[in-house]
Amino acid sequence: MISLDKTPQTISYGRMRAAINREVRKNNLIALSLEFSERIYDAEVKRFEAHKAEVLAR
Repeated sequence: MISLDKTPQTISYGRMRAAINREVRKNNLIALSLEFSERIYDAEVKRFEAHKAEVLAR
């Protein structure tokens, strides 16, 4: 059976896990932001290449 007693060790463990989870969420948001930035950049490059091909075809 699992004990639900709050001891200094379990409190410390819970705080440590919360800090780790906070950093993981923060890093996931940073990674998501970078992913979106990369997709936007790729779309802009594709749009520019299409425009350049259209201009050079004239």
